[in-house]
Amino acid sequence: MKNNFNQRRRNFLKRSLALGALITSDWLVPSSVYSNCNLTPRESSGPFYPLSYPLDQDNDLTYLK
Repeated sequence: MKNNFNQRRRNFLKRSLALGALITSDWLVPSSVYSNCNLTPRESSGPFYPLSYPLDQDNDLTYLK
């Protein structure tokens, strides 16, 4: 009798876990839900480093050589 109860309990737990996995999976979600989502934007190509250094190398921004 006790073994039969354990088997029923184990089967109940297996089935409830399988049902929970089925409900939370993507199988039940219609594809129209995904079509309303916005796509993630692509990454920017920056930062852009200068290819050549400026002629004026000092910190005085008011006077150019």
